[in-house]
Amino acid sequence: MRWLFLILVLLNGVLYAWFVTEQQARELRREQARPDHSGLDTLALLSEVPADQLKPRQVPEELAAEVPVEEPLAPDVCYRVGEFEEARAAGAFVDVLGNGTLQAQVTKGLRPLAPDHWVYVQAPAGGLRVESLRRTLRVDGLDSYLVRQGPLSGQLSIGLYRNKESAEALLAALLDKGYPAKMFLKERFEPIYFVDIRTKASQEWHQRWQRKLAPGNPGLKNEKKSCEGVASEQGAE
Repeated sequence: MRWLFLILVLLNGVLYAWFVTEQQARELRREQARPDHSGLDTLALLSEVPADQLKPRQVPEELAAEVPVEEPLAPDVCYRVGEFEEARAAGAFVDVLGNGTLQAQVTKGLRPLAPDHWVYVQAPAGGLRVESLRRTLRVDGLDSYLVRQGPLSGQLSIGLYRNKESAEALLAALLDKGYPAKMFLKERFEPIYFVDIRTKASQEWHQRWQRKLAPGNPGLKNEKKSCEGVASEQGAE
């Protein structure tokens, strides 16, 4: 048994020595296979290089001459032509412009007119009291109706007059009889139409207006305006 134990110990020692020798040989082969960079310069990323040390790229003259230079786009300019009494007349003016470099559209507006004079009597609270007041007005020869909507909702309308003097005369008569009468100015408007024009060729538009359009339309005005709300060629697409 003692000899068997000694043989095993000797065998383990031999295996350990072989293993250590093999590891050292592998490390030596790995060192010999590694490339030598000691003679090369250190590389740096562009983001790590200071801006003042970067060199601009040189483009050959023959190539630089072939690169097209893009001209900046001219900004749009817009004008408003009017006033037209009817939408049909404004549409006819757009047809005269044609489909050139201009984009045109008809725009509706409102022109203020002289207000109407609305004479009314303040109605009391409660339906029975309102009907009683209406009967009293009829006895005095005055028709009335209860306003259902708008700024005078709930009041008794007596009359709506275009003529201020007529309204004031009725108002004075009502006040003399003791009625709580008042007068309200009701705004009035009428529709008008314009042609809004968008163009990049401002000089071309002025020439067309002065030579062709203005002489045939002496009552129209041509004014420069903001392009906000005026349809563009891209928007039409």
